[in-house]
Amino acid sequence: MIILKSESWQIFTILIFPLIIVSILPEEELVLISVSLISFMTFFFGWLFLLGFYLNKSLPNFKRKHISLLIISCLFLFLSSTLNIINNILIIEFYEFPEFLKLFMFLVFISAFFYVVNFNSRIIYSIEKQKKNAEFNLMHF
Repeated sequence: MIILKSESWQIFTILIFPLIIVSILPEEELVLISVSLISFMTFFFGWLFLLGFYLNKSLPNFKRKHISLLIISCLFLFLSSTLNIINNILIIEFYEFPEFLKLFMFLVFISAFFYVVNFNSRIIYSIEKQKKNAEFNLMHF
């Protein structure tokens, strides 16, 4: 819940810190670079998940949305980006996928990312709409 009460500059600092570390490190430090990038992905996708989860929890019961697809999408985003970092930076070839499968995984990645952003924005919109309705009702009394 602390992530919802954080200031925007604090979230920005935490997000940008691993990327600054990556830019400072020499290219020979592949393990530290991969750890920094994976920590960035962990925080970024974890932040998106926690934002959606706790905002959804703050809605009334009849307006809450199912979060199972949000959980699956965030896990897929994290696992696919982590696998990509390990595969590209550490140059470990797990298995060479065919091109159509790579394209399909990319499209699923983009779809999952847009679903998570859309989920969060719909909840924020619903909360803002609820606040405006409450203010409008109070003005009439």
